[in-house]
Amino acid sequence: MTFSDLIEQVRRRFPDTNQRMRQLERFSRAAEQLPWEPFYEPVSVIEHDQKGRGKHLNVDAPMLGAWAKHMAYSMRIRMRSFEPIVLRELAVGTTLGASTALRAHLEAAAMASLCLLRLNEARTDEGLEKLASLIPKTLFGTALSNKAKKDERVLEMLSFAEQQTITICTAIRALDEFAYGDAANGSTEILYALLCESGHPNHRGTLTFVTSKDVEPEGWRISYAPAEDAGLSVVIGVVDGLRLSMRGGYAASEMLRVAEFLDGPRPYRGTPMDEGQRIWSTFLAPDA
Repeated sequence: MTFSDLIEQVRRRFPDTNQRMRQLERFSRAAEQLPWEPFYEPVSVIEHDQKGRGKHLNVDAPMLGAWAKHMAYSMRIRMRSFEPIVLRELAVGTTLGASTALRAHLEAAAMASLCLLRLNEARTDEGLEKLASLIPKTLFGTALSNKAKKDERVLEMLSFAEQQTITICTAIRALDEFAYGDAANGSTEILYALLCESGHPNHRGTLTFVTSKDVEPEGWRISYAPAEDAGLSVVIGVVDGLRLSMRGGYAASEMLRVAEFLDGPRPYRGTPMDEGQRIWSTFLAPDA
């Protein structure tokens, strides 16, 4: 089933989402047309401190160019993989699964935004240091890192370069800043916290499966159902969350993909003007 087919199914079930779904479909068509180009990657030179934290030593134009494309393509892959899941769940009237998949989509968009933010900051010595610490976490970060400290079996699975990952809250704040600019007020962090209620085994995440009726004395009759009774406002919230994530995630990943680097102490040169205009008009413009 195509993305457009899923869009149409959600439209039929929730007609009030029609305009929002048009925007999702347009973002999806634009993302589908983006190229997948091979690129050269040099050997990474990484230094580890006593706590096992890595730092990239060759933060030069070839390395940064390869890293930016790794982040651009891998985050695009993740976003494209989760979008049909969100829509399939909404098409059958379920927001629990849709919210869980949206959370993963938002994390990918946030990672792209964080990488772009750190690149922009790398025009100073302090920013370049932050970037040198971020690169190993994004290329070689693994959730197995902490477990490996206490379990030899896990340690044997990891290479020398693999280490701790980024802090996702930092990435979510970067997406909020990138998506909203000066108007950023933490709303993306609130959205992410709400999505975590679905992704984590918290009771709040299953409230749409529960009904209650007051009974005497001072109690309730609780009924759980296998099917969700999600209101339109919850569905619209998920759709709006996906719109935000696609908008910011694809824009950030594209800016990483087309970023220019030149030899010198400050390798990052930014986004070419024509590419910036394309990305703005496709994903970021208010009427996009």
